[in-house]
Amino acid sequence: MEAKLATDDHIYEIVRLWEQLAAYHETLDRFYERSDDASAHFLAYVRQCMEVPDTVILTCLDSGRMIGYAIASIEMHPPVIANRPYGFIDNLAVDRDHRRRGAGTVLVTAAVDWFASRGVTRAELAVQETNEAGIAFWKSQGFSDFQKVLARDI
Repeated sequence: MEAKLATDDHIYEIVRLWEQLAAYHETLDRFYERSDDASAHFLAYVRQCMEVPDTVILTCLDSGRMIGYAIASIEMHPPVIANRPYGFIDNLAVDRDHRRRGAGTVLVTAAVDWFASRGVTRAELAVQETNEAGIAFWKSQGFSDFQKVLARDI
C-alpha cells in the first residue's frame, strides 16, 4: 500500500468512498442526514480542495486500486495562540472491504508527513463522539482528547 497525491482521475472514487463514510455517520446521529444533492456538493468541495495550495488530497493505493483517501489542510489558530499554524485532517475514508489492513495508517502518516514538510508541528481533527471505531482508530494514531464541542438542537 502506498499514499499518492489525488488526481482528477480519483475524484469520483473519492466521492464514492465519502458516500460510504456519510452513510455510516448517518447511523451515528441524525444531524448527519445528507441533503438530496450532498454528493454533488462534496464533488465540488473535492475539486475546490485540489486547487487550494494549503490543502492536500491523498489517496491510498493497493496494487494500483484506490482504497482510501484523506483531505488535509493547514489552518491557523487565532493570533492569541502562539503556535498558530496547525494541520487539520478534514476527512479520511477507507473502503469498507479494505478496513483494518493499514490503509488508514498509511493515509495518516502521509498527512502528518505533509504537515511536517511545511513546518507544521500540530495536527487536529474532529470525530463524532459516538463513533467508537473512529475514536479508537484516531487514538491508535497518537491523537488524544483535546476539546469538546457541545451542540443543542433548537
